[in-house]
Amino acid sequence: MPYTPLSRLEFPIDNWFWGVQASQVFSNMCFSVEFWSRLNTRNALKMQDSDWGQFGFPGGQKTTFSESSQRVADGWMVDVNVDYSLGPRLGACLRPVAGYRYQTFCFIAGDGFQYSLNPASQGPLNGDTFDVRFTFQHLYIGGRACFSLGRLGLTLQADYGWVGAKEVDQHLLRGDRLTKDTDGGSCWHLFASMGMVVRDSLSLRLESDFKRLVVLNCNHYWNEGDGTPIQTWWGAKIWSDQQSVAGYAEFRF
Repeated sequence: MPYTPLSRLEFPIDNWFWGVQASQVFSNMCFSVEFWSRLNTRNALKMQDSDWGQFGFPGGQKTTFSESSQRVADGWMVDVNVDYSLGPRLGACLRPVAGYRYQTFCFIAGDGFQYSLNPASQGPLNGDTFDVRFTFQHLYIGGRACFSLGRLGLTLQADYGWVGAKEVDQHLLRGDRLTKDTDGGSCWHLFASMGMVVRDSLSLRLESDFKRLVVLNCNHYWNEGDGTPIQTWWGAKIWSDQQSVAGYAEFRF
């Protein structure tokens, strides 16, 4: 790749999600399954597409930029994990944790406008222009620290994961243009939860979560023209910063 960057696509998420969580507690272990799915399809944030170094301009010159409305046609996450209690240490219950996460997000962008230093490439983008799906899956290990503060409980977690990522991008305005990126990377995850016991069978809980997934040097493929597969090694990068706040009502039976 003669210069960096060559092209960048950004798909921001600002959506509501609904989810369920189930746990089975044993003597020293806890097994949990968590599922989340997007609730609304549209948000106010725009998909952005930038290109550099086109039309004979130097590599550092941004030559094309577009902004389009987008909808999250599909989006869901699964987290399966198990932890083991080591007992009280320094005022907290320490619990090593290991698990598996799977995420997939499908974006459809369109009805935007493209700005370009080449007048022939400038103008409205009517209809759907991109159909993109990102998939992340990773195994992770880390630790939890649980604190008891009377009727309040505090849980902190940090973990590290090994990510496998896949991106499939259908350029709807370019006929049969299809690109794919696949490779592996890493994920850092930080989590905090505070809960309060309201009565014997009911607890309320508030959680804050942050994940950073980074995949470098992706193998970049595309099909173009007559549909013949072509492979390039552009050193593509896929990244995703994910922040969320969630509220729970827990019922015990």
